[in-house]
Amino acid sequence: MASELLAAEAVRLTVAIAALCAGISAAQGIHAIIRRGNGGGAGRSIRAMVAASGAVVAAAWAFVAAARYGSMPENLILYAGIGLAAGLLAGLFPRTAGMPLIAVGILAGAMATAGLGGWLPWTDGTEAARLTVWAVTDQGSLCSLRTATRGDLSEERNLELGPGPVELEFGLAKIRGPFSVVFGSMRYRPTAVVAGGVRLALPKGRGLIIDFGTGGMAASLLGISVQSKNVGEFEPGTLAATSYVLQADGSIMLVTD
Repeated sequence: MASELLAAEAVRLTVAIAALCAGISAAQGIHAIIRRGNGGGAGRSIRAMVAASGAVVAAAWAFVAAARYGSMPENLILYAGIGLAAGLLAGLFPRTAGMPLIAVGILAGAMATAGLGGWLPWTDGTEAARLTVWAVTDQGSLCSLRTATRGDLSEERNLELGPGPVELEFGLAKIRGPFSVVFGSMRYRPTAVVAGGVRLALPKGRGLIIDFGTGGMAASLLGISVQSKNVGEFEPGTLAATSYVLQADGSIMLVTD
């Protein structure tokens, strides 16, 4: 499912790039008509041909990718329209429109990178966390929690939890739009351990400049929606252990030893 979403988004994004290049090429043609006899015709012709070549290459790739995908993804016309408009504006008004468009794109990319820096890619079959219970008393349980981190590493921490069943809380970030091609369609991070209804928050990942943990306008503008999900109710027992395994359908499976 996730791979199909990414394939469809890649086709849409490539169509937008093709339209962007076509808009830049068309803008050079408009400049040539308006400024005929003012010099610079050779430079405009070169820019137009380079942009047109880029449009042809991107359109050809999108056609092949769509054929492999099996159908034309939705919103192709919308993406093409946005790309064409951006190309025309950037080509006709490079300083007043082109530079701001580039700046907006760079800023959006920086925000997405900073905001998702502490979130982990969703990979089917990955053990996102493992909870091991070392001792259980009437006052609660002594456990260790091992969670995945960036770079295929993991970290482990000891927890003293209250009495009652244990749940692990995850933050799930669903990514739609162009940034899904870079960051994937879903990311996650363990956010808390809940024991007997008492929530113990886990430390956030380092380098988290922009917190998308609660969603908000910044996340929405970038096509990111965030939700919180509690997984399972694990009744702690001495030396019992349970793993939290990511599934392809976006669920988290509880595997108890």
